[in-house]
Amino acid sequence: MLLSTTIPIIWRDEINAAIEMLNDHDAEGCINALHTLLLNPRVPEYWRIRAYVLCGKATNDWYEAENYQYAAELLWAVSRRLWPAGYDEDFDQTLHTNRTFLDEFAVDLDAEMPDELREFRKNAEKKEQEQAAAMSEENDSTDEEWDESANPSDEGEVEMQDFGQDSPPGDVSPYDPEAVMIEAAGDETWEEVKGGSDEE
Repeated sequence: MLLSTTIPIIWRDEINAAIEMLNDHDAEGCINALHTLLLNPRVPEYWRIRAYVLCGKATNDWYEAENYQYAAELLWAVSRRLWPAGYDEDFDQTLHTNRTFLDEFAVDLDAEMPDELREFRKNAEKKEQEQAAAMSEENDSTDEEWDESANPSDEGEVEMQDFGQDSPPGDVSPYDPEAVMIEAAGDETWEEVKGGSDEE
């Protein structure tokens, strides 16, 4: 049985048609054409990345353009993970071309970022750095405390308790024979137990 063949779809032609619309100041037509292209599951990641970036260039909404950038960057990262560098030279070149395309778009977006958003992100980044620095100092301080407790100085050494016969029950070592006697004595007082053992 012969398999039917399909006419290969030239995705480049559709991308170029969208670019022509954008150059003719038909941003809406460009975005609609690219959205239609993106709905096709057979479109390879290479052209999907291009389509997302072109959508970002076509829209007048900066925040919407950034969303298109995120989608394109995600596709690039997934593609790079699936095909590590050196696995296929042709694919490496394809990803390199798209990487250049994405980097240029990122520069354009940064230049057009709204002033209030830039200030907000700058302050948020500064605050995050301060919190990270404070956490690092706290961790260093905790490590020093642990080191000191693990290696006490001569001045700070804790003296060993003398667990002699005159020590109260609470200070008796669990390995002291008298401790066993106290536990067995029950309600008897320490002096009674001690005295009883002396009489014996």
